[in-house]
Amino acid sequence: MLLSDRAPQVETIARRLLMGISCVVLTLGSPGCSTDGPGDGGGGGEGGTMAAPSADDPMLGLDYRLEWSGFSARVEGGRLAQIDLVGDVIAVQDSSSVLSVLSTSTGEVRWATRLATPLTKFVGSFRDGKRLVTCSDTEAYFNDLDTGTLITKQRFSRVVNTRPVLQGDVLIFGTASNAVYGHQLSSGFAAFSYGIPGIIEANPVAVTDDTVGLVTSLGHVIILDSSGAARSRAKIFDGVRGQTASGDGRYYIASLDQSIYAFEPYSNSPRWRVRTDARLTASPTFHNGRVYIAVPTSGLMCLDAATGKTIWTAAGVQGDVIGTRKGDLLVWGGGGGGGGGGTLTTLGAADGSIAGSAQLPGVARVITDQFSDGHLYVATNTGQIRKYRVR
Repeated sequence: MLLSDRAPQVETIARRLLMGISCVVLTLGSPGCSTDGPGDGGGGGEGGTMAAPSADDPMLGLDYRLEWSGFSARVEGGRLAQIDLVGDVIAVQDSSSVLSVLSTSTGEVRWATRLATPLTKFVGSFRDGKRLVTCSDTEAYFNDLDTGTLITKQRFSRVVNTRPVLQGDVLIFGTASNAVYGHQLSSGFAAFSYGIPGIIEANPVAVTDDTVGLVTSLGHVIILDSSGAARSRAKIFDGVRGQTASGDGRYYIASLDQSIYAFEPYSNSPRWRVRTDARLTASPTFHNGRVYIAVPTSGLMCLDAATGKTIWTAAGVQGDVIGTRKGDLLVWGGGGGGGGGGTLTTLGAADGSIAGSAQLPGVARVITDQFSDGHLYVATNTGQIRKYRVR
């Protein structure tokens, strides 16, 4: 049973909050601010600016061309909290729980709404057919993707702490209360709860088509299926600071115990372990049979995903590999909580040689719509979204 009849009404921005919304379009000096403001099912908002790229745009040096510059709605003082690419739209949420949906082709705001209060913690959005499902730590909001209309809500049986992974009909979350939690979308109720010591802060990842991997703050590793049955369990010496990764049927963990591990379903011991001389706080990335991880004392390491053998190290390069451009690796380093910007670096995939770099001041997130030669979406804490394509 869905819980829409028990859920309180969601407050929309519309005209009631118009006076509290900061029009970032005007703030950043771009045209097209709607005087009505975004509302629930508003049917469109300000569009992205299809302007010619500036000659001093640092992305030009990395062979990227600006397609558009758009702006999400936000309450004054709100900062970027979540950004998700979901098909042909981008879901952007600020710290005041204002959710904006932008077209990926034009940057136009299709609709915007406030889902809850500024105190509500949201963990991420995903697409379910014609619905956008946005998860807070206590419930899931189902909005019509075209109009923004709230369809229903489902309450979780546990407080969740991570983005979910969808396995079949089950959303799998990590929690801060010694458990992995599975929530069934069709019924709106709990599918399972699997006890495991420690807080889960890293997002779960799909390891195979039917398994999900998670690791806790105490170093407990689990790979389980959508029924909540454990396929394997292991213990490492510490937890993680960044995210984890998967590929070729393995689960990769960069741990604070100064090691990176590869685990497989049905084995309680790591396939391999590579020790380093520093606590690992970056997130590993898998691509094309290789695993990439930044080591604070040495730089970006490239490892063979099957054996853990080091292929090369790019000295001094820090950040996470987020994609490739014309065969080169894209490494994004920065965009932390302060939103002070960071560096986007391109490396030769064969030997880790630096091909180029760009300083991106004020940028909080850089994401891609596909790993190889995809579009780049650059987001600031003030709600500006810029889309780039490979020249």
